[in-house]
Amino acid sequence: TVGALDNDLGVVGVAPGVSLWAVKVLAANGSGNVSDIIKGIDWVTAIAETIEIANMSLGGVGKNDAYRAAIQGSVAKGVVYVVAAGNEWRDILGDDLLFGTTDDTIPAAYPEVATISAIADTDGLPGGIGPNTQYIDPKVGKYPDDSFADFSNFSNSDGSDQSWYLVPGNNPVTSPGLGIDLMMPGVDILSTAPGGGYATMSGTSMAAPHAAGLAALHVAQNGRATDAAGVYAIRQALIDSGRP
Repeated sequence: TVGALDNDLGVVGVAPGVSLWAVKVLAANGSGNVSDIIKGIDWVTAIAETIEIANMSLGGVGKNDAYRAAIQGSVAKGVVYVVAAGNEWRDILGDDLLFGTTDDTIPAAYPEVATISAIADTDGLPGGIGPNTQYIDPKVGKYPDDSFADFSNFSNSDGSDQSWYLVPGNNPVTSPGLGIDLMMPGVDILSTAPGGGYATMSGTSMAAPHAAGLAALHVAQNGRATDAAGVYAIRQALIDSGRP
């Protein structure tokens, strides 16, 4: 999804032909330990002069200061982290809408990362004129073209129209999605599959690499970040260039 070659075979990535590194931090069944994820982040940080963007199509629920610190250290080296929001129909801050509590979706809730929700886009064009999805949501059925995929985790304000992400100093970027930077295609996504061939899947794990590819295009045109301020400038540029 990020970088498949534009060679008339299969699919084309958002940023065709970019260099890719696979950093294995989970078992084949998709589960794993936070300690191993941190090791993967630290590996990226150690060669941050080579890697500009890291996609993390993974997540869990809890509170882990070491996890956030590892990402903060990597962002400080200029690595843009793009993270799946998760697919649990919930706020990334949990029911309490408070940051740093045990019901947070992590790393999606961390303000240092670009968190990505999913939309359904069946024709690759704006306007909502494409067909409905083949994917059937258990709550709403098939999604209309250009609609929010409601399995996605999201970011809400509280009853007084306030959000932790709106408090000055909490969030380094300003997004209409509060703790969500972007919504990207994440329904009925055809891509390469493990073991060879192609498969269609849905989820914010499919949406996040679309944003990672978008960040790669931005870096190719404008240059990479070398510190946290540069990372946040890239994120803000992508947010600002998005459609309402």
